[in-house]
Amino acid sequence: MGLFSELNQGSEVKIEVEEETLGGGGKWVSETGVYDFIVKMAYGGQSKGGAYFIKMELETEDGKSMEVTEYITSGEAKGTRPYYICTKTGKNKPLPGYSKMNAVDVILTGNAGQFPETVEKEILIWNKEAEKKIPTKTQVVNGWIGQPITALVRCVRDFKQAKNAAGKWENTTETRDSAEVIHFVDAVTGQTRSEKMAGKDAAVKPQFESKYNSTFVYDKTKGAKSKSTTPAASEAPAVSPFGSK
Repeated sequence: MGLFSELNQGSEVKIEVEEETLGGGGKWVSETGVYDFIVKMAYGGQSKGGAYFIKMELETEDGKSMEVTEYITSGEAKGTRPYYICTKTGKNKPLPGYSKMNAVDVILTGNAGQFPETVEKEILIWNKEAEKKIPTKTQVVNGWIGQPITALVRCVRDFKQAKNAAGKWENTTETRDSAEVIHFVDAVTGQTRSEKMAGKDAAVKPQFESKYNSTFVYDKTKGAKSKSTTPAASEAPAVSPFGSK
């Protein structure tokens, strides 16, 4: 089972997986749209706080790249769980990153378990200190590599962050645009995880295509506060024990 095997052992907690809905260097994916990818690499690890993550390196047929890192559990301080308990309903709600990666596993492998299987391999991973990719042993999600998958991607605008005098991260007055995956769907049928498991026709993907065009930007800065901040340090918060590009 690999990296996530201990998380599966003795797990009797039912996670209520929700139906998918639509929310409001190289050649990198930067515009809103539907992209057909090949999974070039997928591997897992843990943050310094103990949260498990999966990182995917994706590439389109015309050479556009996208990297997706999703945290599939909370950190050790919150129990290393793939869910949180909704105060209104008392149900276990999946973490967004867990939902996305579980969807990928179901779509690509048919695995209906909680976590994907991994095997230890030595692969090239970006190392912040070396400022290049170096051979690193890690847990690879072997069953995903080389497989086609489609992603519903939207462009997001948010404030850049920097540390203030107290060492806490806060919004600056500068903004940046990035691309994020709302849902992964089957490359052939266009079905989401829930649609595939329920035997329903694809509905989320065509809704996305009719609702958004390539110029759409989900602007998180509207109504949000920004601050003019002088960074206390230039180093970004660590999200991986190996460092990331």
